[in-house]
Amino acid sequence: MKKYGIEKITGLPTALQLNLEDLARARNYDVEHMRKDLMVQKRSVNPPWEDTVTMAVNAAKPMLTKEDIASIGLLIVGTETALDGEKSLSSWVLQHFRPAKLVPPFRN
Repeated sequence: MKKYGIEKITGLPTALQLNLEDLARARNYDVEHMRKDLMVQKRSVNPPWEDTVTMAVNAAKPMLTKEDIASIGLLIVGTETALDGEKSLSSWVLQHFRPAKLVPPFRN
């Protein structure tokens, strides 16, 4: 029986944070606007040693079995910001799990 819909989902939080009130003060922005209107206090920041592909792969690895990887027909990621600015991020991620010569047709 084929399954449709979201079968597995995960995320990868980052450990680095930026205090947005400090940033607002440093840039002469309205701190109250940041706090009350935008309701934002902190923002996560990607470490310089991580890129979108390594973060996506590291998020997916723990939840995917070999059978899952072999059966991927459609891969959707939460961003399409890729390394080269042309090829979609999902293509890079899928290449990590299934080398190009072994990849049957898939959509991304």
